[in-house]
Parts: sequence; structure tokens; C-alpha cells
Amino acid sequence: MVHYLQQTGRGRRSESWACYHTDLWQTEVTSIPVGVVGNAVGAPFAVLVAKELFASGCAFLVSVTSAGQLDPVMTLP
Repeated sequence: MVHYLQQTGRGRRSESWACYHTDLWQTEVTSIPVGVVGNAVGAPFAVLVAKELFASGCAFLVSVTSAGQLDPVMTLP
């Protein structure tokens, strides 16, 4: 998602994001402000990022993660 926002110019990097190991990308979806943080790998780090988001005013958080290989027939990315 972050790469899409970067490549299409539909997002902008937040200058005030406090979590220095990540970048927060801002965009709008039907006039609603949305923030996207990529590469929050690992549960402890994802929790730290979530805490930073809520401390920064986040009202609703959706976490999208990888579960690994769900079907042995499928090719891994």
C-alpha cells in the first residue's frame, strides 16, 4: 500500500510522525483522512506502532499482516 501511495503520488509522507523507525503516509478516502504505516514486522513492533498511532490521534486501526503459506499448493511470494 505504501509503495502504491508513493508511486501514484496519492499519498504524502507525514513530517510530524513520531515513530522514527517507520514512515506514516497520509491520503484521503472519500474525504476521510487515512494514514498508512508499512513494514511494521513482528508483533512487539506492531504494538509499538499502534501505540504511537493512538497517541497521535488515531481513532480506528486496521492491521493487515501476513500469515505465511495458507495452502501448500499455492506458491509463496
